[in-house]
Amino acid sequence: MPRPTRIEFPGAVYFISAAAMSDQTLFMDDIDRRKLLEILDNAVRRYNLILHAFTLLDDGYKLLFETPRANMVKAMQYINSHYTAYVNTRRRQASQVFKGRYLSTIIEKPRYLLKLCRYIHLLPVSKGLAKHPDLYPWSSHSKYVLPNDQPPLIYTKDILSNYGGNPRRRRKRYQQYIEAAASTDLAPITLLLKKTRVLGAAGFAEKVSKADSIPAPITIPPEVIINKTAEYYSVSTDSITDNKTKPNPPRNAAIFLCRNMTDTPLEKLGEIFDVGPSSVCNTAKRVEAHRKSDDTLQKTLQQIEHFIRRNSYSVTQEPAAQEPAPAES
Repeated sequence: MPRPTRIEFPGAVYFISAAAMSDQTLFMDDIDRRKLLEILDNAVRRYNLILHAFTLLDDGYKLLFETPRANMVKAMQYINSHYTAYVNTRRRQASQVFKGRYLSTIIEKPRYLLKLCRYIHLLPVSKGLAKHPDLYPWSSHSKYVLPNDQPPLIYTKDILSNYGGNPRRRRKRYQQYIEAAASTDLAPITLLLKKTRVLGAAGFAEKVSKADSIPAPITIPPEVIINKTAEYYSVSTDSITDNKTKPNPPRNAAIFLCRNMTDTPLEKLGEIFDVGPSSVCNTAKRVEAHRKSDDTLQKTLQQIEHFIRRNSYSVTQEPAAQEPAPAES
């Protein structure tokens, strides 16, 4: 029997559940957990996801995200394939890491976003991994009650907008909402999510079937990223694609952004920047490592990305959620 086709359309909101093979744990230690969050953060930026919530469990992970560009399948392929490659390299093995297909449920955002965010943040408590969501470091709960800049990038506005008052008051009320349901039996909703591919009120499934035919917005091509990066630095585009000038911060920034804002194959990027695919990959990795220890570079890259998204003629239906630092302070 053929597997059901994944439904994708601009603006779809998904609950994702991925599980490890039954004979192994998904994470050996916190190094593994941090690696998956790093991969998830890269996917959020590359595929322009709006990530509302996540939690890492011993036997899998859960995500709640929105896809303005109708690219859930590509994003999930990126996350699971990169983590599988990492695990097999670290453990010196060549085996399947995830159990079958990940589950994806399209949800009606106004009706279920808040409820499923609560569900995700309560799962570690339900499974005995922590006594309280505040005490579990591997979920997005802390980003709602005490915002921080650690990856992955979380968009909290949609959830916290359910409450009035200033940002601090909204975070407090969200925490009270979580605490009020601390003893809730999560088994019924877990079963519902396993069996349901579209979750919403009457008529929502019909809307989803119609929305599935809507074309995805045009993505940002590498050429636009190069042009906007050159404009930001006040240099020529030729100086960015030229591989002879060293050091060349604008070129390195453009390579990093092309690698992380698009899903352009490495071979194609190599042709654009006149280098081999491995050189593109290594340059992007060096910039990634550098920005983690250099606040100035981190801020510069965020500003360039924001500049590109705001000024690119090819971006449509761009949400405010994907500005470099959307979490409320």
